[in-house]
Amino acid sequence: MIARIAIAVGLVALGAAAMFVYLGPSTAQVAVPSPTIGVGTAGSTPAPAMADMLMLTPEAVRRAGIAVAPVVSSNDAGALVVPGVVEPDGYRTVAVTPIVGGTVVSVSAALGDVVTRDSTVARLRSPELTDEVRRWLSLSADLDVVTRRLTRTRDLAKIGAASQQELEEVEADSVRATTDLATARARLIRLGLDDARMAAVAAGGGVPETIDVQAGAGGVVLTRPVNPGQNVGPMDTLMTLADVSSVWIMADIFERDAAHVRAGERVAVTSETFPGRTWTGRVSYVDPELARDTRTVRARVEVSNPDGALRFGMFVIVTLRLPSTSPRMMVPQTAVQMLGAVPVVYVEEVEQPGHFTERPVVTGVSSGDRIVIRSGLLEGERVVVEGSFFLRAERERLGWPPPVAPALDEPMSMPSAEPVIRRVVEVTASGLAPPRVEIPAFQPVDLVFVRRVEETCGTEVLIPGLGVRRELPLNQEVVVRIPARAPGELAFACGMDMLKGVIVVR
Repeated sequence: MIARIAIAVGLVALGAAAMFVYLGPSTAQVAVPSPTIGVGTAGSTPAPAMADMLMLTPEAVRRAGIAVAPVVSSNDAGALVVPGVVEPDGYRTVAVTPIVGGTVVSVSAALGDVVTRDSTVARLRSPELTDEVRRWLSLSADLDVVTRRLTRTRDLAKIGAASQQELEEVEADSVRATTDLATARARLIRLGLDDARMAAVAAGGGVPETIDVQAGAGGVVLTRPVNPGQNVGPMDTLMTLADVSSVWIMADIFERDAAHVRAGERVAVTSETFPGRTWTGRVSYVDPELARDTRTVRARVEVSNPDGALRFGMFVIVTLRLPSTSPRMMVPQTAVQMLGAVPVVYVEEVEQPGHFTERPVVTGVSSGDRIVIRSGLLEGERVVVEGSFFLRAERERLGWPPPVAPALDEPMSMPSAEPVIRRVVEVTASGLAPPRVEIPAFQPVDLVFVRRVEETCGTEVLIPGLGVRRELPLNQEVVVRIPARAPGELAFACGMDMLKGVIVVR
């Protein structure tokens, strides 16, 4: 154990020495923050940590590849980029079923084959077909008998040897026989027998025992659940055909972005399989129900696919241009570093090149390689857009305390039309209500704590992952902003870990 500790201490010392050699003895200086900088005290709002400053010489800036750029605002809301999956066009997918039941003799189409309309895809041996042919032959013979009887009755009626009633009865029998025969013939035509085949059967040819099943539409064979020797009924599917010239893209839209997606919107579809190629589609349907497990809404995009390049099951990227909004500040995504759950940027001090202040921010939606900053920056400030990882590594080497995310009501915040979700946790006599809170991923949330009882150990709330420690006055709302986070869990406690809860990010 002692040996392990010695090795660990040696590695730390070696890393520090390497950093010193890299920067040089006079290339980098750091203003070390006081222990309270960046940590909110109970019942107070933390001030910007202006003392959290890294001071680098021009040579250190050059070696680290640090580049700065001003914060700009734009009316362009950018684009909404979401993943999607290629699926068959449900309106152009056909299930091939037999008209009658029977035993599968052969199947002429395999998975992936292209089938044309009215082509034969399977052959069945069907006793029902044989019965239908025999019934048609019997009805044809009955009609011949009724026709000859009608002729005799008419001759007899002319000489008064048959009554008018007898003639009418025979005429009615003739009509029924003719109708029954026409019905049987029409059914044989639906079963695939043409006039020539029926004429051959009527002339004494053999009664057919097999029936050919034809495709009602063209397309690619997606499924083929039957094989020769199987017995099938009229409701069984022999195969499924899909037209690949038009496909559906099923895109998953996060809850916070669902309001931007409407039927009729035009979108662009790209795939890593085909770099540089873009398909244009249109949103045809937006699911009114939100998926409870992923907190997403499914949107259907119809895309023309004449060459079949988009294959079913392929992952694609769907890009939807967002409507113009009020001006919003944006920075390159490379400028933002995540310290735990808190995003930060590094701001170069005015007229002090090489002096960089760590600034916690609240981020919004991303657009391409840029991201919206909802709070924490002012327009025109110069932020590090390249090399920010170096500054992050340096602050971690110095052991600075974790930053605290700014609230949207701080002086640096910018107005935003994006709604903020609220979740309420109450401290009651029986404990936390609820102890488990679910919030959507990649979206800021206000977690509101309220202490409802006087006699309780839960007089303060602690969220270690965010560096938050706040007092809970009786019957007063205490709002803690949870910044946008990836899916996962975040623990919190009230009253020195006596009351424990968890924030589930989905």
